[in-house]
Amino acid sequence: MRHDSIHKKIAEEAIAERAGDENSASAKTTKSPLYYIIGLFLALILILWIVPVSIIRLDPEPRDIPSFDDVTKGYDINDFSGAKRPDSTDIRDYVAPTDPTIKQLSTRIAASTCDSGKEAYKVCQAKAVFYFVRDNFAYVAESDEYMQTPTEIFYTRGGDCDDFSVLLASMEQAIGVPTRFIRAPGHVYVQVYIEEALERYKEEDGWINLDAACRSCGFGQLSKRYDQKSVIW
Repeated sequence: MRHDSIHKKIAEEAIAERAGDENSASAKTTKSPLYYIIGLFLALILILWIVPVSIIRLDPEPRDIPSFDDVTKGYDINDFSGAKRPDSTDIRDYVAPTDPTIKQLSTRIAASTCDSGKEAYKVCQAKAVFYFVRDNFAYVAESDEYMQTPTEIFYTRGGDCDDFSVLLASMEQAIGVPTRFIRAPGHVYVQVYIEEALERYKEEDGWINLDAACRSCGFGQLSKRYDQKSVIW
């Protein structure tokens, strides 16, 4: 009788131990909802970290844009007033990317704000030149058809949409960015072509709008009133 009790006790202990192991395993496989919430939270943090890094890499922004005085330091601005003018009224003849002064000033802006050799660095440099022209020259609605050369605009520090476009096209071409002019009713602005730029900046044909005479327009943006347009170069 005593042996039966001992055997029964041993059996009960074995059954209890097995049940405990099963409960433990069940607890391991059935995780608390908090576990999944924490996992999703960590995954979201990882995604939010990866996406901005990718955007920065493919759509870099220039560092602090230099001021007008910083860019022209070492130059005598008065010398810019006597620039040789084309004997033409065609806006395309005023673009001067190979002018030594324009080349040097454009390179100075691009080099001081962007790291060359990195992915999409040309996008960064094109933005830097655009922001510089947009923010450092005053728009003046001129009543005549006098068109300034790029260096003259540095001397006067202002001009109309033709002048802004001449300067911007000259400086963008000086750093290797193709440009063309777009004519709209009573207005002209520039488009640039940068293959590696994000699609959200581009028109259907791949060109990017840059209106430096529009102080509120960002890179790739354009006032809606200029929907009707025609390419003139």
